[in-house]
Amino acid sequence: MERRKWTGKEKFEIVLEGLRSGKIAQICNKYEISQGLYYKWRDEFFSKGPEIFGLNGDKQYERLKKENTRLKTIIGELTTELKKTITSSKEKIRDGAKEESGDTGKDRPTKK
Repeated sequence: MERRKWTGKEKFEIVLEGLRSGKIAQICNKYEISQGLYYKWRDEFFSKGPEIFGLNGDKQYERLKKENTRLKTIIGELTTELKKTITSSKEKIRDGAKEESGDTGKDRPTKK
């Protein structure tokens, strides 16, 4: 006998039908599944209920909020470091160009 693959939606509907009617044996016969399988699906359905209704959501929200703050701090530090590096590189390039041309800026007229 070939095993049937049940989708999540089908499992949900079968478990829901069982919960509504209470006639588990009839439902299992109707869908040709064992009662053990039905109860396994039902237990999984109940165990994931808190996740569905967000009872664990507060902890997850706080964890994500903390992670968001940590990442923003890292981004800020890296941005500051990058700006310093760019400024330093520009100064080195400018100073290097002056040395190569022999222009130290001393011979230029000053603005008044």
